Amino acid sequence: MSAAAGINLAGHLSAPQGLGVAARNTTRLLDAKHVDWAGFDVPPPAATAERVPWASGHARNPRERAPYAVNLLHLNPPEVLELLWERPRWLELAGHITACVPFWEFPRVPPAWIEGLACMDAVLAPSHFVERAVRAALPDLPVFHFPQAVWLDATPAPDRARFAIPERACVFVTAYDTRSDAARKNPLGALEAFARAFPRGALGGAGSDDVRLVLRIQNARGSAAPAGSDVAALREHARRDPRVLIVDGPLAHGDVLALVASCDVYVSLHRAEGLGLPPLEAMSLGRPVVATAWSGNLDYMTNEDSLLVPAVETPVRGTGIRAYDPSRIGEGQTWGEPDLAVAAAHLRALADDPELRARMGERAARAAAKQREASLAGTALAQLLEWAERGGPPAPACAAARARVAREAPARRVRRRIVNVLRSVGVGPRT
Repeated sequence: MSAAAGINLAGHLSAPQGLGVAARNTTRLLDAKHVDWAGFDVPPPAATAERVPWASGHARNPRERAPYAVNLLHLNPPEVLELLWERPRWLELAGHITACVPFWEFPRVPPAWIEGLACMDAVLAPSHFVERAVRAALPDLPVFHFPQAVWLDATPAPDRARFAIPERACVFVTAYDTRSDAARKNPLGALEAFARAFPRGALGGAGSDDVRLVLRIQNARGSAAPAGSDVAALREHARRDPRVLIVDGPLAHGDVLALVASCDVYVSLHRAEGLGLPPLEAMSLGRPVVATAWSGNLDYMTNEDSLLVPAVETPVRGTGIRAYDPSRIGEGQTWGEPDLAVAAAHLRALADDPELRARMGERAARAAAKQREASLAGTALAQLLEWAERGGPPAPACAAARARVAREAPARRVRRRIVNVLRSVGVGPRT
């Protein structure tokens, strides 16, 4: 190959969303493994004015050819297709190895993802949960496990005064971004478990005055909160219980980590996660985590280092975002319904026993460090670079899919221009 050894990394590198955090974590991994890379910052589907610093010294002009032999698209397949239709000058497929890093939350890959995945030389799955879904959908596609990890420049200092958190309380924290799905993230489940664990006026152990639940809601104000986000229900719940504190103002990612560091326990009673980056971040800060024993978070959580909540597999229902519409995600999707009685018992045990909190926090930090070691030891990137050096994968199977996408590209580009014009005047879907 004429291109140099290294990786052209495309992703939401300056975006605050979870996919942006994951892409930035991969830049840290590339640096740690001493792999040369060039960055291409792709705007997220849901436009946001907020921008996050990244290693922009690696940024390349998208109107120029990318320098390296491997294209790593830290994007989901619908966005991959958009790139393939657009075909920016930097994105060369011929003579290059092209792979993507998809994040998906349910056991089956949605039909709309198949074409984009089929155009890849390989898929780097960020969790075993995603790996199983992609392998089942496309058994002939090379799929490699690509362990994810948290990389922090410094541990954020706790600052309860900043967030109006009582100093002496045992404080639980859960987080929810309205751009995610309320039913999947299940912040109402965390509120219900807290209410069960600490009924108002109860006596014995942690009482009604020495516990708090902090609910961090990202994009909760004004037009940032989409329909179906359940923000009103969350606010009403907090209004009925003064022990529930809502933090909903604009916060940078580092500030959110400071909020988590200011609390004692992280709670994630999700119904499905492709990976679950926020709980992993909490563990890296030495905070014990109460989480649903379902989906991607089981890559880095066990009963030894986390307080896992058993879940019953149930059909997906009650979702509120367009991406999870039944017509889009396909038939037969399931997720895990957490046992809120067990969750409440975990919260109660942690509130009553500071030594348990300290012990589980230490184990959580060790588990997060182990996950980082697994990320560093992973071989997926080396496999892509080896293929590039050899001239390609052993049996490329993506040619037919790429040919179909190339035939569709002119019509798709016209459609995209029309959609962008409509959005510019406030018409049509936001994403």
